Amino acid sequence: MHAGCPGNRGSGTVNRIRLTENAMSDRILINDMKAPLDLKRTAEYMHISEDSDFYDELAEAVEKANEVARPRAVLKWVDVDEIGDGYAVLDGVRFDSRVMADKLKGSRKVFFFAITAGDEVQNDGDIEDSMGVLKDMLTSQVLGAAYAEMMKYVRDTFGNQKIAFMTPGSLPDWNMQNNFALIGAIGGVKEDLGITMNPTGAMIPFQSGSGIIFADDTGYTNCSLCRNLDCIGRRVPFDESEYIRIFGEAPGDQKV
Repeated sequence: MHAGCPGNRGSGTVNRIRLTENAMSDRILINDMKAPLDLKRTAEYMHISEDSDFYDELAEAVEKANEVARPRAVLKWVDVDEIGDGYAVLDGVRFDSRVMADKLKGSRKVFFFAITAGDEVQNDGDIEDSMGVLKDMLTSQVLGAAYAEMMKYVRDTFGNQKIAFMTPGSLPDWNMQNNFALIGAIGGVKEDLGITMNPTGAMIPFQSGSGIIFADDTGYTNCSLCRNLDCIGRRVPFDESEYIRIFGEAPGDQKV
């Protein structure tokens, strides 16, 4: 984000935004995010047709998931202290990443964020899961909707329509270990969101995420530099020319 500016779907609304501090706080807790799942879109995502024997079970599960799901997020508005050759210093924390250094050139402010779908859907005993993967897939959809609502909140609240985000673990040179510094800089993530991390930096509950939101007019997404075509959440094709521009070399033998 520049000075002066304080996923998958956007069909829901963000209700009852609660600031953790006063109105001038640099830290915002979105504590009751409403991002309802749409049955038709969820069925399409799961490749389940309306004449399937499983459709009625899915309809009941989606209805119940919308009752119990409580996705939530926290944002922290921070300074871009320095951009160097292959690194960026944000809020006093150095991140070694050529992607980040490239995308944040000219930025003076960004948001750190942490977000989670929560574990309410996973723990709900009334949601039947005869497939064994239904709760996982519903929770993934909840997280995707929550990402869309978080980005909408930033656009609507701070007036910057051209924004993007990047997340540790999905970029070639910004691995999951960066979560420790990022979550530490945000502060209070366990208390506010119920998120913890395992020794690798992976977040618990599993359907959680973290990263930075920044001003961008290029339509950037992490997917454009990700070499894993097997990812079910891929939104745009891999961009080999952009990969070579940033990293100075071809992606090698990775699947593209």
